[in-house]
Order: sequence, then structure tokens, then C-alpha cells
Amino acid sequence: MATMGKRNSNIDAIRGIACIFVVLVHCVLPGEFGQYVIAYARFAVPFFVLVSGWFAYHGDRHKVHGYCLRKLKDTCKLTVSGALLYFLWNSLNNYFSSGDAIGWLISYFSNGDSWYNLIVYNRAVFLNSVMYYLLMMIYVYIIIIAATEMRLLNLLKWFIPVGLVWNYILGAVVRAPWFHSGNFLLTALPFFLLGMQLRRWSRTHSFKPALLYGMLSVGLLLTYIEASCFGDVYCYVGSILISVSVLLLCTTDAGLKMPDWVATFGRNDSTYIFILHCGLRDTLKLVIKDSSTELYQWISPWAAIALAVVIAIVCRGISRKLKK
Repeated sequence: MATMGKRNSNIDAIRGIACIFVVLVHCVLPGEFGQYVIAYARFAVPFFVLVSGWFAYHGDRHKVHGYCLRKLKDTCKLTVSGALLYFLWNSLNNYFSSGDAIGWLISYFSNGDSWYNLIVYNRAVFLNSVMYYLLMMIYVYIIIIAATEMRLLNLLKWFIPVGLVWNYILGAVVRAPWFHSGNFLLTALPFFLLGMQLRRWSRTHSFKPALLYGMLSVGLLLTYIEASCFGDVYCYVGSILISVSVLLLCTTDAGLKMPDWVATFGRNDSTYIFILHCGLRDTLKLVIKDSSTELYQWISPWAAIALAVVIAIVCRGISRKLKK
């Protein structure tokens, strides 16, 4: 039976590892190896959303409502902070490169499709490549809050298979653009609801580690096969199996036991890495003139992670001093 009631250091650790995989999606390693790394990295976003759904489940709908309302406020604050940060960075970058600070934003939103993609698909690539995640989580918290108000949360769980199947069809079969799958409706909502269901089941069932490690192994093998057959897809069947099995291994008494230093890294630095790595990646490209070399492609993700950790340490130090 899953451990409840206290902070889970194993989840913190996997969050840190998953953030590194997110960086490896946006700072692509060279060659065929880099493409398979991206394929395995596709478990990261489903894992993040599953964890959010896991902690949202409390059995009582009023507690679910209160929790999601708090998380909605926190996510809105983080989204505004991230949007302001990247608006400033993009404006300064464009000012120094072309003399026009906000022309990039005006030209983007002069196209009606941009508004549609932002509102319907949460696509905020004009800021950076990760803001869509925060936007789709805002949508999901609003949906869950509304569902608890209308007593529809139990009915909503039936959307899980529909959302996941349609996500896969659009990505692997139809070959639609990634944001047709990676949005609030087909990624955030089904995985969030699945996370809630997994925690509900964990209160009455014990998941055997051997079975979960078997599921993880199948997920790793399937991801390789799917990546070889379909190329890059936003979410593989293997990604689902990996994310679910890893979450349950993190929350099962006899499951994963991650080192404390990895948990500390995930707890303290993962959010900074997630938010900052795209800007740091682009900054490195400006500083290093020849960013097309294979050496740069190998170094850039680790440099972006290291810089984000340094910024995290500095920000935590400043925060501690301000609290004194």
C-alpha cells in the first residue's frame, strides 16, 4: 500500500531526473542517440501531471476543491512570473539584435491562428517552449474545481481512456503537430485524472514491485520500438507505462529508494531548471558563436542545467536573507 501523509523524497528525486529529460528534449543531443533520448524523455511531462493528480486526490471532494484552488493560485503566480521573465528576455534580445523591442510579440499576435493555438492548444511558444505546461495545468485545475462544484468528478474519470487514446492517434497515426496532443485536453486532463485514480486505488490495493518493474521494462522496450517505427511522438504507449510504473514505485513501500542528494536536487532545483532552461539555452547560443558543432550540442544541455542550479542557489540565498 502506498505511503501517505508525508513528503515523498522518491517523487522529489524523479522530478529532478524528469526535469533533466525535459532539458534534453529542448537541447537536442546529436545523432540518432539524441533522437532516442528524446523518445525516452517523453515520459517526463506525463509523470509531472500524474504526480499533480496523485496529490490532488483526498477522497473528499471538498478537500480536492480546496487543494486544486490553492494549486491554481500557485500555478497562476508561476505562470505570470515566467511570462514576465521571458517577455523581458525576448524584448531585450530583439532590441539589441534588431532595435525593435516588442515587434516580435505584435507580429505573432497579428495572426489569428496564434490566438487560437494559445487558447485552444495552450501553445505559448512565442514566450518559450515550456509555458504551455503551466497554461494547460491552469485549465485542468479550473476543470477539476468546476467538476467538484457540480459533483461530476467521478463521471469525469471515464475521460481517461478517451483522452489517452486520442492523444496517441493524433501523434502516432495522424502525425498531427505536437501541440494537438500536448495540451490541457489530451495530456493534462487524462493524466491528472489517472494520477487521482492511482492514488485512490493505492489506498485499498498493494502494488507488487516485481509487477511494476515489469511494467517499467515493457515501457522502456515499447518506447524504443515505437520511436523506431513512428519517429518522434509527443507521448508513446511506452511513455505512459514508464510514468505510471515509476510513480507507483515511488509511492510503494518496497519500491524505489532514491539517494537523499537526488531528492534534494529535485526538491530545490527542478522548478528553476524547468522554467529557465529555454532562456539559458538561447543565451548560450548568443554567447557561443558557432552553436552548430557537435561538441556544443553535447555540452549545451548540461551547461543550461548547471546555470539553472547556480541561479536556484543564489535565489534561495537571497530569499533566506530577506526572511531574516
